[in-house]
Amino acid sequence: MTNKELGHRPVLIEEVIEQLGPKDNETYIDATFGYGGYTERILQSCECKVIAIDRDPTVKKQAERFKKKYGSRFSFVHSKFSQIDKISKETKEKEINGFVFDIGVSSMQLDDGNKKGEFCAIYYNKNKYRLIKSSTFWLSENPSEVSIGWDAALERICTYAQFETLNGKDKIWIFNTHFDHFGKTAREQSAKLLIIIKINID
Repeated sequence: MTNKELGHRPVLIEEVIEQLGPKDNETYIDATFGYGGYTERILQSCECKVIAIDRDPTVKKQAERFKKKYGSRFSFVHSKFSQIDKISKETKEKEINGFVFDIGVSSMQLDDGNKKGEFCAIYYNKNKYRLIKSSTFWLSENPSEVSIGWDAALERICTYAQFETLNGKDKIWIFNTHFDHFGKTAREQSAKLLIIIKINID
């Protein structure tokens, strides 16, 4: 996972890194881990350590991937950032050299309908259109099954629908999807899959 591959990129990430100034052998806390965008960039910048905090249990899988990649340089604490003082004191590190907070609603929480998987709604005006057909598929090698595709970090879906104006003169297709934020191959293959699906349902 590199910054160039990030589809979802944290706001002002380079400016934050510049101000934080990570250095080798220092330790930093990412108080709002989420997808791990800031943590990833900090760990890429030098041979430092990051302690990541997040209260959302759904990010644990992502934290596990980071642990496998960065080993002892990364640790995750499932907690609220309001407990940061307690976490800082309990850490085995001699000193915490910097903190990162990305406060606000994460896109991963907006995209995730029920805090698991993904939900891509399509809203329409029933006074203008009638629904002809609709379906949902996964952006993966097995689109008919719940699955993670290619090098994606999470399950991704696409919901599509065909509508017709009530007067019967026009028909339109709507595809609502969210490509993966980490997987470059997943994004490329997902785009190709959408074209294939569209051709097959026409």
